Amino acid sequence: SVKIEQGWIHRADTVAELADLLGVPPARLTASVREYNEACAAGRPWEQPAAELAAILLEPLAAALDGVHTVHVVASGETQRVPFAVLPWRGEPLGRRFDVTTLPNLAAFGLLGAVDAAEGPALCVGNPSAMSWRHAPDEPASPQRDLPAAAVEAAAVASVLGATPLLGPAATATAVRAALPDAPVVHLATHGVLDPESALASAVLLADGEHLDVAELVGIRLRAELVVLCACQTGTGAPTGGDEPLGLGRVLLAAGARSAVVTLWPVNDASAALVMARFQSLRTDGLPAARALREATAWLAGLTADTARAEFQRL
Repeated sequence: SVKIEQGWIHRADTVAELADLLGVPPARLTASVREYNEACAAGRPWEQPAAELAAILLEPLAAALDGVHTVHVVASGETQRVPFAVLPWRGEPLGRRFDVTTLPNLAAFGLLGAVDAAEGPALCVGNPSAMSWRHAPDEPASPQRDLPAAAVEAAAVASVLGATPLLGPAATATAVRAALPDAPVVHLATHGVLDPESALASAVLLADGEHLDVAELVGIRLRAELVVLCACQTGTGAPTGGDEPLGLGRVLLAAGARSAVVTLWPVNDASAALVMARFQSLRTDGLPAARALREATAWLAGLTADTARAEFQRL
């Protein structure tokens, strides 16, 4: 453990080291993580595996969590896919008590803070038209379903940020590539595809069957304070030999983005629209991104179904 200012960083570079630090068998930790993640991804009951995982990961850190307001997570191996903010802590999700962020590595802790972002208009993309994905070079492209609520989301976010959204046929790869380097905020509400065979081929889908893949993102120098990828499964990715996942979020950070909000599993697009519109509004009011996301998700969780429908109609 390393003390930094008034908090603590507990460091373990592999799942085996983490299990040793927490005093549990590595196989038990790995099994608990997988059971929890699979339950969340499949929409199965997740409360019991979440409670077991919280007992393993959080209870040993109880003293360190007392009196703090922000938790920075640098995960390794299978734990990279854990949505820590949802783990139960003292009767409510961890993300209700703390601002929870995920860092790509320990060195990134020293880079937190203000940044001179680009000064162009925000880039907001929603529901590109005629999305498709070719799973292999010799296979025909598979059409992807329309995301009408994603267009509502992008338009609402663009209104908050004072930008003109790229919706439907306007959300072309050419338009997105041109806007990316100068956008202080990038918000992409579209499909995301993770290629299990080649991480660099993972991509976000754009209009007319086009896409922006990880390999290209690596070559783009971003100056965005925040990038939001509100798509299916944009934040996962296969762990590499160094226990670093090559999810789109980490690639965005490597390309120069100061922070990223990404999804771990398929997202209900109407719920996403409500959360993201609220999130960006809170950010423009001056809240840090982690706090704004915390408050936006808590707000959505407190809505009844009828109220949520009414809020969506107002977007």
